[in-house]
Amino acid sequence: MLIRYANGRRKLLPRTPTQWLKDCLSIGYRTHIKRNVCPDFGLVWDVHDGHKHAVLGRVNRQVTKSTQTGLGKMTFDEARFDETVFDGEQIVVHLDDGSKRALTAIMLNVMEMWEKALQQMNL
Repeated sequence: MLIRYANGRRKLLPRTPTQWLKDCLSIGYRTHIKRNVCPDFGLVWDVHDGHKHAVLGRVNRQVTKSTQTGLGKMTFDEARFDETVFDGEQIVVHLDDGSKRALTAIMLNVMEMWEKALQQMNL
């Protein structure tokens, strides 16, 4: 059971998985996940919005333009050792702070976060 706001009142109501996932995708919940659970969730959000809108104007973004994501290679000095394929091309995200991240590693972190959340709900 999760707190649900209906008609300005707080209630404890049984939640179906569909309702829970819909609530999770609301903007407030996404911000909570990004700040407190999985920072890479925010990066996926930025990459997605960057491709949808071409240029992002909101504050606290990690990626501004759709052109910051694409096929490329990363050197040993540019990447986290445990996240990168050093001998071939991969999809690379160029963050606004100048660093680079492999999209596969970012996505794996987010998928792991969702798997843990679903396991906690016994789904």
